[in-house]
Amino acid sequence: VIIEDIGNKCVYQFPVGRWFALDEDDGKIQRDILVGGTEATGIVYNVAVVTGDIRGAGTNSKIHVILHGSKGLKNSGKIFLEGGEFERARTDLFNVEIAALLSPLSRVTIGHDNCGVSSGWFCEKVVVYCPFTGIEQTFPCGKWLDEDEGDGLIERELYEMVSLRQKRLK
Repeated sequence: VIIEDIGNKCVYQFPVGRWFALDEDDGKIQRDILVGGTEATGIVYNVAVVTGDIRGAGTNSKIHVILHGSKGLKNSGKIFLEGGEFERARTDLFNVEIAALLSPLSRVTIGHDNCGVSSGWFCEKVVVYCPFTGIEQTFPCGKWLDEDEGDGLIERELYEMVSLRQKRLK
């Protein structure tokens, strides 16, 4: 990727050399690339996704999350949570690395691609911990993400239950 800043008469090169495909390389379709081509080594967030304990709660769909910064101006972009089971009464854990410090978060968007035999999903909550700031935030859901259940939404905006916020030692 080459970007030319005409006003400042600068050219920025972002050599990538990686796939942007779910079925190639590491399966990522989004990357943070720094000038000169090194992939960003940014802030790691520990994301716990809890599937509800009700009949049919699990899913075979691909789950994605967007972390929204507290300033409201920045977000992580859509991150697919690869390797999770998303089965009934199960907590799936992910380490998500992005270039920006967003913690504390203002909200989390969670959703899925609505594919697979059992595409509907009951999300209980999402818990995000940022080791860099030591802040753990809980985002309750308690709803179906299913075109055939409830309000039919497959993506939801989740807001923090502030009373559950914890500050851990770094």
